[in-house]
Amino acid sequence: MLAVLTGCGATGPTPVAPAVPTSPTATSPAASVLPAGTLPFRPASNAAPPEARQKALQAVLDGAVAVFHASGITAAVTGADGSWAGSAGTGGDGHALVPAAMMNIGSITKTFTTAEIMYLAHRGLLDLDAPASRYLHAALLARGPTVRQLLSMTSGLPEFFTDAYASAVLADPTRHWSPEQNLTYATDQPVAPGGGYHYTNTNFLFLGQLIERVTGLNYAAALRRDVLAGNQGRIALQDAEAPTPPLGGPDQSTGARPDGRYVPNRALASSGGAIGGIATDAPALARWGYTLYGGLLLPAEQIREMTTPLTPGYGLGTVIRHSVARGDTVGHDGRIFGYTAHLVVIPTRQLAVAVLIPGDQDPALFADQLADAVLN
Repeated sequence: MLAVLTGCGATGPTPVAPAVPTSPTATSPAASVLPAGTLPFRPASNAAPPEARQKALQAVLDGAVAVFHASGITAAVTGADGSWAGSAGTGGDGHALVPAAMMNIGSITKTFTTAEIMYLAHRGLLDLDAPASRYLHAALLARGPTVRQLLSMTSGLPEFFTDAYASAVLADPTRHWSPEQNLTYATDQPVAPGGGYHYTNTNFLFLGQLIERVTGLNYAAALRRDVLAGNQGRIALQDAEAPTPPLGGPDQSTGARPDGRYVPNRALASSGGAIGGIATDAPALARWGYTLYGGLLLPAEQIREMTTPLTPGYGLGTVIRHSVARGDTVGHDGRIFGYTAHLVVIPTRQLAVAVLIPGDQDPALFADQLADAVLN
């Protein structure tokens, strides 16, 4: 079964790429789910939580290993009142995990790509409502999906990450895959854009190319210049950049064979690219979510655009969920061979939670438990 580069939305994941099994709930499509006065967040604090809360947070991770049989897990919470990071268990290589272990975050990469697109739109360098074909020449774009439709998974484009593609990527872990090579596997015909939500990785493959076309830089260089210029922590834009130790080894039972340089390997890192290639650690991911959705990186009106559900449960590169206990939350899921990840930001409480697992467990469950340990 193919299980890579996925996220989720109101109608569920793509047929070929099952997502982390947590489904967002429909919210009003009329406006951002961020309450008025939410942005900007207060600056994140590095202060440690009280000892009792730290123990409660660590207990969640220990329980993930002991009760839910995750091989290992790392997590971090970042908020205006304090930050924490922890780990439990081992990576797929059998080595004990530490909070700073870098892993692949799969489709949470889409939040980085979206941030760059929004930055370029704010600069007037691209128009979200223009056809993507204004910037890129590709047969798949002939039906005129807009940049906004690529971001919102309403483009009608077919999926390139098919079972045949996955088999080819897994066959050689050292191979570099280009976007052009990826697109040869998108063999189904596009449907009319704007017809509804359909989660398709091809959307973000084109958005990565669009970033390069508009900026004249490669994807990694553009993001480093525009949205990662500050101190965002340990983030590697694979495969232009390689992660640095400590690393969390992937679950090799999924077919992800390590190559000793990238996570899980160069083939999966490069095939992910702007879709699902980023590697980072839990503290850096939580801080990224806090900075992005807290309006500390982009203008507030752009964050409101990103967090306005254009279809139930999905905005622009952003999954939106509703919790009775926590209200509306924003973020994204990530899954790639060898890893699962979850990023959730709770705007009304100015809190971000990141969970990374070198395996196939559902990280959203543990993110909820960590949020409860902080907020209750």
